[in-house]
Amino acid sequence: MHAESCVLVCGSFPPVKKSVKFYYPNANNDMWRVLGEVFFHDQTHFYTDVEIKKPSKGRRKGSVRVARCLNEAEMRNFVVSQPIGFFDVCKRIRRQRGNSSDNNIETLERTDVFRDALTHTPHCEAIITTGTLALTMLLDALHTCGSFVSDSGEVVKAIARNKLGKVTYSIPRVGGKLRWAPNTTAPYHRALWIYRAPSTSRALPLKLADKIALYRTMFAAHLHLA
Repeated sequence: MHAESCVLVCGSFPPVKKSVKFYYPNANNDMWRVLGEVFFHDQTHFYTDVEIKKPSKGRRKGSVRVARCLNEAEMRNFVVSQPIGFFDVCKRIRRQRGNSSDNNIETLERTDVFRDALTHTPHCEAIITTGTLALTMLLDALHTCGSFVSDSGEVVKAIARNKLGKVTYSIPRVGGKLRWAPNTTAPYHRALWIYRAPSTSRALPLKLADKIALYRTMFAAHLHLA
C-alpha cells in the first residue's frame, strides 16, 4: 500500500504454497486473474510463461515444458502505479492442518488495522475483504471506535455478544457492503465502505466470471476503470 491508495484489499494470511514473495502468491488462486480482467481486460496480464528444463536421465534426453507463472515484477509495478493496496488481518498464525483454508487458522497476532494500514493511506475510502475471516476480524478492529450502517442507510449492529460472551456478527451477503463511520476517538477520521467480496480460492464453487463481475463493481465504485 502507499499514501495514494484509495481502495485496500484485505485478506487473512498468505497461503502455504507460494510462487512469488507478494500478496496472493499462489498461481492457482484467481485473484490476479480477477485483477487482470478488471484493470486490463486480460486475465493473463499478471502471468508469464517460463520454460522449465527437465534434466537428462540415463539414455533419456532432457525435456522442456512451459509453465504459466505469476509475474512478480508486474504485480509490484501495478500496486505502486494504481491507487490500491493490500494487507492481511493476521500477522502471525498457527495452522491446524497443512492447507491454506481460513478454517485452519489460529490467530497468534493480529494486524493493527489503524497503525499498520490506515495511517499510511489517508485517502482510503474502501476496504474489500476477500473472505469471512478477514471481514469479521476487520469488523473487530473497527467497531470499538465507530458505527456501521447498511448500504440502504439502516444502522447495523455488526458485532454482538451474548450473556455467555459468545460473539456473533451481522455481515452482508457476498457482494454486499457496510459503511463504517468513525467516532471522535478513532485514529482514522474518514468514513469507509467495507465490502464482502468472494474468496478467489478455486475451492469456492463460484464461476470466475461471477467473481470478476463482483470485484469490478466494488472497484468501479471508487476508481476510474478503463
